[in-house]
Order: sequence, then structure tokens, then C-alpha cells
Amino acid sequence: MTAGTAAGRAVGAGSLALGAVGVVFGDIGTSPLYAFRESIGHASGDISDAAIGTASLAIWAVTLVVTVKYLLFVMRADNHGEGGILALLALLGRWLNRDNKARFGTSRRRTAIMIGLLIGASLLLGDGALTPAISVLSAVEGVGTVSPTLGDYAVPIAVVILVLLFAVQSKGTGSIGRVFGPVMVLWFLTIAGLGTYRLIQSPGVLKAFNPTYAVDYLFSEGLGAFTLLSFIILTVTGAEALYADMGHFGLLPIRLSWFALVKPALLLCYLGQAAFVTKHPDQAANAFYGMSPNNAITLALVVLATLATVIASQALITGAFSLVRQAVQLRLVPRLTIRHTSVEHEGQIYIPLVNYAIGVVCVILTVSFGSSSALASAYVFAVAGTMLLTSIGFCAVAHALWKWSLARLLPVAVLFFVVDISFFVATATKIVDGGYVPVVLAGVLVAIMVIWRTGQHILHGTVRANDPPWDQTVTRLKDATRMPVFGVFLNSDADRPPQALLTELSLARSVPQVVLSVTVETQPVPFVVDDADKVVAENLAPDVWRILVRAGYSEATDLPAVLAGNARGIHYPWPEDDGERIVYFLNENTFRDTPEDGGYMSKRPEAIYNVLQRNAASPTTFYSLPPRQIVTIGTHIDL
Repeated sequence: MTAGTAAGRAVGAGSLALGAVGVVFGDIGTSPLYAFRESIGHASGDISDAAIGTASLAIWAVTLVVTVKYLLFVMRADNHGEGGILALLALLGRWLNRDNKARFGTSRRRTAIMIGLLIGASLLLGDGALTPAISVLSAVEGVGTVSPTLGDYAVPIAVVILVLLFAVQSKGTGSIGRVFGPVMVLWFLTIAGLGTYRLIQSPGVLKAFNPTYAVDYLFSEGLGAFTLLSFIILTVTGAEALYADMGHFGLLPIRLSWFALVKPALLLCYLGQAAFVTKHPDQAANAFYGMSPNNAITLALVVLATLATVIASQALITGAFSLVRQAVQLRLVPRLTIRHTSVEHEGQIYIPLVNYAIGVVCVILTVSFGSSSALASAYVFAVAGTMLLTSIGFCAVAHALWKWSLARLLPVAVLFFVVDISFFVATATKIVDGGYVPVVLAGVLVAIMVIWRTGQHILHGTVRANDPPWDQTVTRLKDATRMPVFGVFLNSDADRPPQALLTELSLARSVPQVVLSVTVETQPVPFVVDDADKVVAENLAPDVWRILVRAGYSEATDLPAVLAGNARGIHYPWPEDDGERIVYFLNENTFRDTPEDGGYMSKRPEAIYNVLQRNAASPTTFYSLPPRQIVTIGTHIDL
């Protein structure tokens, strides 16, 4: 490796680290705005002891959850660089396909783990709507410390900011990260400076680094410890986004940003708030802005906090894009329009429908709850549920796929589950206060996934089972009239002939001169890089080919380019000069209403499946097919 190459890689890593600060760490970086305030606001006893105890709990929550759990362990469970809870699902799916004998229990238990991961992914998507609402609203509420009159307009101001935030998402994660990165660097330096300023005045709070203060304070609260933990978890919101955003920036830049800047700044800020409260016990409700030495700096801090919380929302939005794209490629949800916003980094994407849906829900939640304190109760349960389900998925991957022994896995699992279950039980008490919101959102998303998967299974496993096999179809093709074109028939089931081809044979009794049945199969890896693995072709008869195109769950498939690029090496026919001779045949399913006493699906799930099917992204866009060379054939189906 040359010095120039090494320097170039260092610059690249530094650039990605700056982008990671701007996108990945926005959520957890703005937690000090409300986490310490909400936690100490529910404490009892001496306020100075409560301040040190709260700071100690914050320090060790950040250390155990973010540093130890996610950065040192969970983020090792990447699927070829892609992270997130669905990456765990893909890893487990790969293991199940390779070895159907479970090492951690029965098939029913395996199914339960898979469903749990889907619920976790759905909770994280719901979290994506809650994060912008609570983050932006908490910062804008700071205006009230400068001008009570302006404080009355916090909700309308927050709504305007949120609308603008979702409007710029189409510019791409990379562009946003380059703009947001310097702002967040300034934010972390500012909160570290304010924390240091107050810490110098009360250095005694440094004893919060001793974990015994956290434990003693927690047990001194009695049953109130559950209430305390339900707000301490606010200090680690955004930890799941670190994992979900791995595909956008990579593990090394995220770790570099965390240890060099983000974690030290967070710890100094929590210690600074504790130091301020010990000096000014009556100002505990204003712990964050109280660190500021004067009103002029407070006003500047409010502006910077507003910018930072806008950026905080980006972590979950980009994480939601990553999760939904993985869900599409894993066929958990219908195809969606996915736009790639970077030619350098495959993971940087924009999904219009997801952006619109999260934005609308976010604005509704902001207006409905009206304050960051009210939103906190809804927020914490989603965070705790996702963290617990991620731990379950990680332990399953470590034991089943990595072959970790129980002796090696048990200490890690105990640490994870003691922390996660404590948070989960504590936040469960907040369900009636707003925690039902992420549960409802997750329930809707899981229902969509289950209905879609069930409909797809019935469509391809039961309905299409009645189609004639390939050998009979090949025999019929010998007697059919041939058209002087290359026919590419998209086929969802490689084991059966394409429905469009069967319809052509039955009605028109004419087929293209060359028939290519093409099935795109998603692999449990982000990218398929080996050309030998990417395309597999089988010659069924003269001028009849069955082609399997393998694609990773994180890559876009330009089908014409893939077929043309591999034709010469695989030796299936493909015109080199006359692209107009290629015709792509698609099948469009139309679903009849099912009687109450008939069909494979009941009426309501079938109606929902029909809506999902009709609103799925067109294969033309999804596979980059030339619109003028497409023939669509309709088929009526009763599910």
C-alpha cells in the first residue's frame, strides 16, 4: 500500500466519520436536552444525591448499551456491511436455509424469534416517527426560557421545521450529512464545553463515574426505580440507529466518531447538568439550558439546539430507509420506489413513500401530544422493545450461526438481558400514558408484513401449483407460432412457467422466437459480486431458456444490463445491436372478491393484499426496464 493510498483512505474514513456525526449520532447526541431533566424530575429525596445518582445512571447506561452492547458486540453481526434488525433476520434466514436443524430449539421457537425481529423492525420504524417529534419539540420549547411569549408557539414552529426536514430528504443522505456534520461537531463541542464549565465549579460530581452510586441510587428509589429507569433510557435513544445506519457509513467511521467526540461530549454534558443542579437545586427542571452562563449564550444555545434536533431526526429517518429497503428485498413488503442518492455509496437511498408516511405521522404526533414531556412516555417503550428484540436476535445469531458455546454466550446474554429487560419492564408502565402509540404503529406494520407474506405464499405456492409444469409447456411451445422477437418473461417462480407465457399460449397461440424466463431471486446478502453466482441459465429446449438472476437485498437490479452483461459468458442468446427486438412480458394479477365461505384468504385480508399488490412499485421502474418494450398481460385470480 502506498502512502498516497493510505492517506486517501484516511481522508475517506474521516469524511465518512464527519457524515456519521451529522446523521447517525443526531438522536443520541440531543438526548441531554430532555433525558436528565425528565429523569431527575421524577426522583425523590435529596436533590444533590439525585443529581449525582442520575448522572451515574446516565454514564453507565451509555457505556453498557452503546459502547459495550452495540459498538463492541451487536454491530459485529453485520450482513456484508449492512446492519439493523433485519440484517439479523437475514443472517438467521441464511442459517435456516443452510441447516434446518435448529441448535436453539424447535421450529416453533425459530418462528417466534423471526416474528420477534419483525416486531422489532416495526417498532424501530414507529420510533422513526417519534424521534423527530420529541427532538425538535424539546429544542423549540427552549425558546420559552428566553421569551415565555414565544414559548406558546413551540408546537407550530416545530411543525414548520419538521415539514422542511422531510422536504429535503430527497437530496440524499450524503449531501445532508456533509451539511449536518459540521453543525453537529459544533453541537458536541458546545455541550462538552458547557459541561466542563459547570464541572470545574463542582468537581465532586466526578464520583458519578463510580457505578455504585448508580446502583445505590436506583435501589433507594424503591418501586420508583421503574419510573426512573423509564426515563434513564432516554439517554440511549438512537443506539439502534447506529446499527441500522451501518450500511450508510460503515462500522469504522461510526466507532471513530463515537470514541473521539460523541461519547466524551455526552458524558461531560450529563456531569455538567448534575453539577449545575447541585449548585441550583430549584433549577432542576431547566438543567440543560441552566448550564449556560448568561442569556446571550442561552439564546445562541437554543438556536444551535434547534438545528441539532432537526439533525437528530435524520438518524431514524435514514435508518427507516435502510430497514424498508431490506424488507422489500426480503419480500416482507411490496416493491417500493427506491432512489439511490449517491454513486459512491450504495447504502445511501431515498424512499418517497416512507418519507411521506413518517412525516405525516410525525406531524400528527407533535400536534396531538403538544410537549416533549408528553411524548417521552410514548417514546421510551418503542426504544426498550427494539433493544430487547435486537438482543434476542443477536444471541440467536451468535449461538446458531457463529457457533458460540453457551459458556461464551452466557455472560454476554446475561449482561444484555439484565439491562434490556429492566428497561422494558420499566417502560411498560408507560403504555397507558402514550406507549400504546408505537405498539399500534408496530401492529399495523406487522399486520401488513404478515398479510403480504401470506398472500404471496398462497399466490405462488397454492394458486400457481395448478399451472402446468415446464415439460408440458415446452411441448406446447413446439407447435406455437413464433414472433420474430426476443421475449423476456419475468417470472416470480422459476419452477413453473411464467403466467404471461401460459396466457400467450392459451389465447394468442403465438410466442416470441426466443423465450427467456427470468426470475430475480433475492439472496440473504447485501450484494452479489461474483458474476458466476449472479446469473444461472438453463437451456430447456431450442430457443427456450430459464434464467435465474441472484441479487443482494441491498442492491438495485438493472435487469437489462445484467442480462446483456452476462449473455456472452453464460451463452444464452441476446441481440447485441438491435435492442428493439427485445420485448419484456409482464403479468398483472387482478384479484376477484372472495365469498365469505370460499377462497384461501378471508375477505378483509384479501382486500388489504389486493390494495398492497395494486400499489406496489411497477417492475418497469424496479428493474429498470425500457417502457416502450413492455407487454403487460392480465390474469384474474381468486385468493
